[in-house]
Amino acid sequence: MDLKELTGFIAELALILSSCGAETRLIVQTSERVAKACGCTAVVIVSPNMIIIKLTRGDEEYSSFYRTRGIGLNLGSLIYCSRLCRKLEEKKISPSHLHHILKNFSSWKYSNFLVIPVIGIACGSFCFLNGGNAHAAVTAVLAGCVTIALKLYLNRLGLFHLFVFISCGFTGTLVSFVLGTFVCGLGSTDLAVAMVVSLLPFVPGFPFINGILDLFKGYPVMGIYRLVTTVMLILSVCIGVVLALSLTSLWY
Repeated sequence: MDLKELTGFIAELALILSSCGAETRLIVQTSERVAKACGCTAVVIVSPNMIIIKLTRGDEEYSSFYRTRGIGLNLGSLIYCSRLCRKLEEKKISPSHLHHILKNFSSWKYSNFLVIPVIGIACGSFCFLNGGNAHAAVTAVLAGCVTIALKLYLNRLGLFHLFVFISCGFTGTLVSFVLGTFVCGLGSTDLAVAMVVSLLPFVPGFPFINGILDLFKGYPVMGIYRLVTTVMLILSVCIGVVLALSLTSLWY
């Protein structure tokens, strides 16, 4: 491959890693290792909006920039890409073969019919572990299922993430309150536990951890960006919770 094709190939790898939620250092080091395995020297710069790649091979030099995709979380795809890069370094696959795989790469997604009950059961388990009774756990399971189903539906519509989190915070709190108060007859303590744990799936822990790692590993721009994103998502959930609590006060 010439440098132009090789730059596009490495950029595709970096964009996939970024969209899967990889920390910045992993994106940079993986891209540089792949370039070295292809006989080039790479300079990779990752920013919130774009990835800049400069390749050098002998007297040749080529650089380009690419707009980043949405940052999500897909550890399965992240591990898969990392293993492919390792195979390239070990000469088990060729650069052209890896390029072909990445061009046709499609992130593996969990079935919604699996995600919804698993998240619901996780919410119920957290409720029970934090002192809630059986009725509170059932409330958390149902509220968690409804809320994650709403999130998946709104994401499918392509709506703004902050609006999605506001809607989920509002819905989770309201559903927990209605089920816990009028169906299960929970006391104030059990109701509070059920309402809190039904929103645990919306705590953005992964971008928060990556933001801290980026700051400590010398990527302050990406670190601050990830931390600000985390704070904004948490504030969005809080806005939804406050709106729901203001509505529930009408029943008292």
